[in-house]
Amino acid sequence: MDGIPFNFNGDLTSLTNNTAITGWGNWQMQWNNSPAGFTVTGMQSCGNNGCNLTSFTTPATVNTGAFNGISIAGWSDSFGGSINIPSASSDHVSTDAVNYFSQSVVIPGSLSAPSALYCLNNCSDATSVAAANTYATGTAPSPFGGSTSTQWFSAPSGNTVSYTFDGGGLKNNSAAMIINNASFLTLVRCFRMA
Repeated sequence: MDGIPFNFNGDLTSLTNNTAITGWGNWQMQWNNSPAGFTVTGMQSCGNNGCNLTSFTTPATVNTGAFNGISIAGWSDSFGGSINIPSASSDHVSTDAVNYFSQSVVIPGSLSAPSALYCLNNCSDATSVAAANTYATGTAPSPFGGSTSTQWFSAPSGNTVSYTFDGGGLKNNSAAMIINNASFLTLVRCFRMA
């Protein structure tokens, strides 16, 4: 992650060597391996015309110990989106873990396809798909399995839904993950537009 910028939303009051960098903001930061530490390289401001980044002529150094015991969550275009650097009891170092999400197209049967996929949140499962496909009137069921519908964290802890592939596509417990009930799909489209 050395020198790769990411956006961090937080309060940097008294946390850098530059007293002009203060208060809450959407800061652009980066990790530097040498010397080991974070620097603030800019600030993003958003308004009616979108967001603009103002780069600082002289980057500010984040004070030693400023992020001790704090996980750092942000956004990095280079990493494809959300990143998280878990909290550390002392100063962060270059060997700290950096968690980020990646997205790729998986084609069943291809050489690069994994043997199994796991879903962490808002996951359809055999039960939720069957309920959506048998819906007729009244309150529509959620298309997501109850154990993952409000889960917002990373594996390995928590609930997961596992999937396999075959010639018919994505499956959970041998059930196809296809919702084809027009009554349910019409209701979901109307609900999203409301």
